[in-house]
Amino acid sequence: ACAAGKYKTSAGASPCSLCAPGTYSSSEAGVSPQICRACPPNSFSQDAGSVSPSNCTCIAGHYSASGHVSAAVGCVPCEEGTFKAKHGMQACSKCAAGLYSAPGASTCRRCPEFSYSEAGGVCGCFKGFTGPNNGPCRPCEAATYKDVNGSSSCLPCPPSSWAPAAAISLSACTTALSGEVLKIKISLPLSMIE
Repeated sequence: ACAAGKYKTSAGASPCSLCAPGTYSSSEAGVSPQICRACPPNSFSQDAGSVSPSNCTCIAGHYSASGHVSAAVGCVPCEEGTFKAKHGMQACSKCAAGLYSAPGASTCRRCPEFSYSEAGGVCGCFKGFTGPNNGPCRPCEAATYKDVNGSSSCLPCPPSSWAPAAAISLSACTTALSGEVLKIKISLPLSMIE
Protein backbone atom coordinates (compact mmCIF):
# COMPACT_ATOMS: atom_id res chain seq x y z
CA ALA A 1 0.00 0.00 0.00
CA CYS A 2 1.11 3.55 -0.70
CA ALA A 3 1.94 6.01 2.07
CA ALA A 4 0.19 9.38 2.42
CA GLY A 5 1.01 11.74 -0.45
CA LYS A 6 1.14 8.82 -2.90
CA TYR A 7 -1.21 6.57 -4.86
CA LYS A 8 -1.03 3.51 -7.11
CA THR A 9 -3.51 2.84 -9.92
CA SER A 10 -2.73 -0.86 -10.31
CA ALA A 11 -2.16 -3.77 -7.94
CA GLY A 12 1.15 -5.52 -7.73
CA ALA A 13 4.75 -4.43 -7.52
CA SER A 14 4.42 -1.21 -9.54
CA PRO A 15 5.76 1.87 -7.75
CA CYS A 16 3.53 4.44 -6.06
CA SER A 17 3.11 7.83 -7.78
CA LEU A 18 3.47 11.09 -5.88
CA CYS A 19 0.61 13.56 -5.63
CA ALA A 20 1.41 16.43 -8.01
CA PRO A 21 2.67 19.82 -6.81
CA GLY A 22 -0.31 21.95 -5.72
CA THR A 23 -2.04 18.91 -4.17
CA TYR A 24 -1.74 16.75 -1.04
CA SER A 25 -3.13 13.53 0.39
CA SER A 26 -3.20 12.56 4.04
CA SER A 27 -4.78 9.19 3.18
CA GLU A 28 -2.79 5.99 2.88
CA ALA A 29 -3.39 3.26 0.28
CA GLY A 30 -4.62 5.65 -2.41
CA VAL A 31 -5.62 3.92 -5.64
CA SER A 32 -6.06 6.92 -8.00
CA PRO A 33 -4.83 10.50 -8.45
CA GLN A 34 -8.27 11.68 -7.21
CA ILE A 35 -7.05 10.88 -3.68
CA CYS A 36 -4.86 13.98 -4.03
CA ARG A 37 -6.75 17.11 -3.01
CA ALA A 38 -6.02 20.62 -4.27
CA CYS A 39 -4.35 22.95 -1.81
CA PRO A 40 -6.73 25.41 -0.09
CA PRO A 41 -7.58 28.64 -1.96
CA ASN A 42 -4.63 30.87 -2.92
CA SER A 43 -2.05 28.35 -1.70
CA PHE A 44 0.22 25.86 -3.42
CA SER A 45 2.55 23.00 -2.44
CA GLN A 46 5.78 23.26 -4.41
CA ASP A 47 6.82 19.66 -3.84
CA ALA A 48 5.23 16.49 -5.17
CA GLY A 49 4.02 14.04 -2.50
CA SER A 50 2.66 16.55 0.02
CA VAL A 51 0.79 14.85 2.85
CA SER A 52 -1.08 17.74 4.50
CA PRO A 53 -2.60 21.15 3.69
CA SER A 54 0.09 22.54 6.01
CA ASN A 55 2.57 21.64 3.22
CA CYS A 56 0.78 24.26 1.09
CA THR A 57 1.98 27.86 1.38
CA CYS A 58 0.47 31.14 0.20
CA ILE A 59 0.99 32.24 -3.39
CA ALA A 60 2.47 35.68 -4.17
CA GLY A 61 0.09 38.51 -3.28
CA HIS A 62 -1.61 36.44 -0.53
CA TYR A 63 -1.05 35.68 3.16
CA SER A 64 -2.49 33.68 6.04
CA ALA A 65 -3.62 35.69 9.05
CA SER A 66 -3.13 32.61 11.24
CA GLY A 67 0.37 31.96 9.89
CA HIS A 68 -0.52 28.52 8.54
CA VAL A 69 -2.74 26.87 5.93
CA SER A 70 -5.34 24.25 6.85
CA ALA A 71 -8.06 22.44 4.93
CA ALA A 72 -10.56 24.97 6.32
CA VAL A 73 -8.46 28.12 5.94
CA GLY A 74 -6.64 29.13 2.78
CA CYS A 75 -4.78 32.36 2.09
CA VAL A 76 -6.36 35.77 1.57
CA PRO A 77 -5.25 38.61 -0.74
CA CYS A 78 -2.86 41.25 0.57
CA GLU A 79 -4.80 44.43 1.35
CA GLU A 80 -4.78 47.52 -0.86
CA GLY A 81 -1.49 49.39 -0.37
CA THR A 82 0.43 46.19 0.48
CA PHE A 83 2.12 43.45 -1.55
CA LYS A 84 3.94 40.12 -1.28
CA ALA A 85 6.38 39.32 -4.07
CA LYS A 86 7.12 35.66 -3.31
CA HIS A 87 5.38 32.37 -2.61
CA GLY A 88 5.53 31.51 1.11
CA MET A 89 4.15 32.27 4.53
CA GLN A 90 5.69 35.72 5.02
CA ALA A 91 3.40 38.67 5.72
CA CYS A 92 2.48 41.32 3.15
CA SER A 93 4.62 44.48 3.13
CA LYS A 94 3.50 48.09 2.78
CA CYS A 95 4.12 49.81 -0.53
CA ALA A 96 6.60 52.69 -0.18
CA ALA A 97 5.42 56.31 -0.27
CA GLY A 98 4.51 57.33 -3.82
CA LEU A 99 3.52 53.77 -4.74
CA TYR A 100 0.23 51.84 -4.51
CA SER A 101 -1.22 48.38 -5.08
CA ALA A 102 -4.58 46.73 -5.63
CA PRO A 103 -5.67 43.89 -3.31
CA GLY A 104 -3.74 40.66 -3.97
CA ALA A 105 -0.74 42.42 -5.54
CA SER A 106 2.72 40.94 -5.88
CA THR A 107 4.29 44.34 -6.73
CA CYS A 108 3.57 48.03 -6.17
CA ARG A 109 3.05 50.60 -8.92
CA ARG A 110 4.01 54.26 -9.09
CA CYS A 111 1.11 56.60 -8.31
CA PRO A 112 -0.44 58.12 -11.45
CA GLU A 113 0.53 61.63 -12.53
CA PHE A 114 -0.74 64.42 -10.23
CA SER A 115 -1.17 62.09 -7.22
CA TYR A 116 0.78 60.77 -4.22
CA SER A 117 0.45 58.20 -1.44
CA GLU A 118 1.84 57.71 2.04
CA ALA A 119 3.51 54.33 2.69
CA GLY A 120 0.84 51.61 2.56
CA GLY A 121 -1.83 54.04 1.41
CA VAL A 122 -3.82 54.85 -1.68
CA CYS A 123 -2.85 57.50 -4.21
CA GLY A 124 -4.88 60.67 -3.81
CA CYS A 125 -5.01 63.49 -6.33
CA PHE A 126 -3.12 66.71 -5.56
CA LYS A 127 -4.92 69.97 -4.83
CA GLY A 128 -6.35 71.35 -8.08
CA PHE A 129 -6.86 67.83 -9.49
CA THR A 130 -9.68 65.31 -9.06
CA GLY A 131 -10.25 61.64 -9.74
CA PRO A 132 -10.72 58.33 -7.94
CA ASN A 133 -8.21 56.93 -5.47
CA ASN A 134 -5.26 55.44 -7.42
CA GLY A 135 -6.09 57.70 -10.39
CA PRO A 136 -6.23 58.84 -13.00
CA CYS A 137 -6.27 62.46 -11.86
CA ARG A 138 -7.37 65.31 -14.11
CA PRO A 139 -7.19 69.08 -13.56
CA CYS A 140 -10.19 70.84 -12.09
CA GLU A 141 -11.99 72.65 -14.90
CA ALA A 142 -11.88 76.43 -15.25
CA ALA A 143 -14.21 78.18 -12.77
CA THR A 144 -13.68 75.39 -10.19
CA TYR A 145 -11.05 74.70 -7.52
CA LYS A 146 -9.99 71.99 -5.06
CA ASP A 147 -8.09 72.98 -1.94
CA VAL A 148 -7.41 69.51 -0.44
CA ASN A 149 -5.46 66.44 -1.52
CA GLY A 150 -7.50 63.29 -2.16
CA SER A 151 -10.35 62.05 -4.30
CA SER A 152 -12.87 64.78 -3.48
CA SER A 153 -14.60 66.70 -6.27
CA CYS A 154 -13.68 70.15 -7.52
CA LEU A 155 -15.90 72.89 -6.10
CA PRO A 156 -17.50 75.63 -8.22
CA CYS A 157 -16.30 79.20 -7.87
CA PRO A 158 -18.95 81.61 -6.53
CA PRO A 159 -21.39 83.02 -9.11
CA SER A 160 -19.89 85.61 -11.49
CA SER A 161 -16.33 84.50 -10.71
CA TRP A 162 -13.73 82.56 -12.63
CA ALA A 163 -10.56 80.57 -11.93
CA PRO A 164 -8.04 78.95 -14.26
CA ALA A 165 -7.98 75.16 -14.61
CA ALA A 166 -6.26 73.29 -11.72
CA ALA A 167 -7.01 76.09 -9.22
CA ILE A 168 -5.99 75.12 -5.67
CA SER A 169 -7.99 77.57 -3.54
CA LEU A 170 -11.15 79.63 -3.34
CA SER A 171 -8.98 82.76 -3.52
CA ALA A 172 -8.08 81.73 -7.10
CA CYS A 173 -11.70 82.52 -8.03
CA THR A 174 -11.91 86.13 -9.16
CA THR A 175 -14.79 88.16 -10.53
CA ALA A 176 -15.39 87.71 -14.22
CA LEU A 177 -14.17 91.25 -14.90
CA SER A 178 -10.83 90.81 -13.11
CA GLY A 179 -10.49 87.41 -14.74
CA GLU A 180 -10.89 89.03 -18.17
CA VAL A 181 -8.28 91.66 -17.26
CA LEU A 182 -5.93 88.90 -16.13
CA LYS A 183 -6.35 87.02 -19.42
CA ILE A 184 -5.66 90.21 -21.41
CA LYS A 185 -2.51 90.97 -19.40
CA ILE A 186 -1.19 87.45 -19.94
CA SER A 187 -1.64 87.70 -23.70
CA LEU A 188 0.14 91.08 -24.05
CA PRO A 189 3.89 91.33 -24.58
CA LEU A 190 5.79 92.12 -21.37
CA SER A 191 6.76 95.57 -22.65
CA MET A 192 3.08 96.60 -22.83
CA ILE A 193 1.97 95.44 -19.37
CA GLU A 194 3.39 98.34 -17.39
